[in-house]
Amino acid sequence: MDSKKGFAQIVLVGIVTAVIALSLGGYAYFSHKPTVIQEEALNEFVNESQGARDVEYVKSSPQDVPQATGQKSEPALRKRQLNTSAQSLAGTGNTRTGNVATGGPITNNSETTGRKAGVDVVQGHPVNCYPRLGFDNYRTEQTFVVNPSDNRELYINVEYKGLYKSVDGGSTWRFSGKGLKGLPHNDDPSKPCQDLRFHLYIDPSNPKRLLAPGGSAPGRVGDGLGGLSESLDGGATWHQLFTSGMSAYTESAVIDPTDPRVVYVTTAALPQGMDGPDKGKVFVTKGVVYKTTDGGSTWEELPTGLFADLRVPGIFVDAKNSQKLRLATFGLPSGTNVDKKSTEEQWGFLETNDGGKTWAKLDATRGIGIRYLAVSPVNLDHFFLMASKDNIDKVYYSVDGTLREPSTMAVSFARYDPHDKTGMRLIGVSLYAQPNDVFESLDGGKTWNAVGTLPNGITNDHRVANIVFDPIDKNVIYINSDMARVWKSRDNGKTWHQLLSIEKLAGAY
Repeated sequence: MDSKKGFAQIVLVGIVTAVIALSLGGYAYFSHKPTVIQEEALNEFVNESQGARDVEYVKSSPQDVPQATGQKSEPALRKRQLNTSAQSLAGTGNTRTGNVATGGPITNNSETTGRKAGVDVVQGHPVNCYPRLGFDNYRTEQTFVVNPSDNRELYINVEYKGLYKSVDGGSTWRFSGKGLKGLPHNDDPSKPCQDLRFHLYIDPSNPKRLLAPGGSAPGRVGDGLGGLSESLDGGATWHQLFTSGMSAYTESAVIDPTDPRVVYVTTAALPQGMDGPDKGKVFVTKGVVYKTTDGGSTWEELPTGLFADLRVPGIFVDAKNSQKLRLATFGLPSGTNVDKKSTEEQWGFLETNDGGKTWAKLDATRGIGIRYLAVSPVNLDHFFLMASKDNIDKVYYSVDGTLREPSTMAVSFARYDPHDKTGMRLIGVSLYAQPNDVFESLDGGKTWNAVGTLPNGITNDHRVANIVFDPIDKNVIYINSDMARVWKSRDNGKTWHQLLSIEKLAGAY
């Protein structure tokens, strides 16, 4: 009799277990929560010209398929009103309360489906949040920026670590990335592993407002990765401006100098590489630039045209005519750096004179792919760039919109001095640290003279990521590189003092 009871109990337990399993299976099938590709480096993605890293990325659910342009029929729980007045953008300490953009459903800034408000970890398998590919050494790219009204206030984004801020000129730093999303950190799944970002911008009309393009792998913004993040309180908090159906991979942005509500953001015609229903899909159809005229409430995909693997290293607006913009382009497939060849078709600069309604190729740069570039803030025809033609890289400069070759090829990366109203002075270096000099040009890039040496630690393997001029003190310049490093020079590049390193951030969050 006891044995029969035992057998009956086992059968009962088995039935209950089966019912629970079926229920959980049904929940998983109908759930709106995303699933995750768990193989490390399955979607290895390396941007040779900008340095994108491989990303273990969220694969969004079918329910997140983009809606028709302009559609605003999202669930009521996720609808929140957006104040798009100029006053709200210029205010301090304000947080944007919502986002309705064309091309997809709302991505709520604090009430994302399946997560509690304020949590910055996107659901997914924990990722190894440290360098492991040999080139992903806590890169900083072009994210080091200085507040134009207070040069003691500095910002930088560090690959894997996130965004940091200093309010004392670089003596101390604190994490300043609340609201920036990431996959779970392998050492502590309650913390997000932060993406590499290519650029960071401070709104010159309101230094409390910052914009951070994503840098995520090609795909949809989905649960908040990549896209364009905005802070309205000096980096204290951040929110996503793109909707879930828009392209997650973004590189650069520019704010209209006459109207801060107008923002242009560049993406790429790169296909999603991970497995899933979107594998091989490109998330733009008309062009590689998004535009908003209302501070991010709605977005338009501009008709720049595109071809497979088209990227955009930068976008620039004319200081005298905000309807005129130039777009630097480069055709380069995804993949590893080894033997990667640029595409046969290259467009060079694209130009618009009507705020992005129509675009044309700049004749002088047809046929080249622009890898690295600087454009004068006072004249779009003054530019210095490294460009690829037939997979051969060359350096060019321009003072009138035509390409010229400098007297020396020692300088391959340069920045224009914003204090020079002629747009002719640049500070430049060799990306390959050979020679180990800091150079100056006073004639728009034609000739160069050595004025100092690079900081210790800059090598062929650890290159300069950016040169930044202090917006207030014309004698101060900065250099940033990987390993979370920032150096400051008070004498225009002659001597250097280190402000930041990965060791200084050790243990910080």
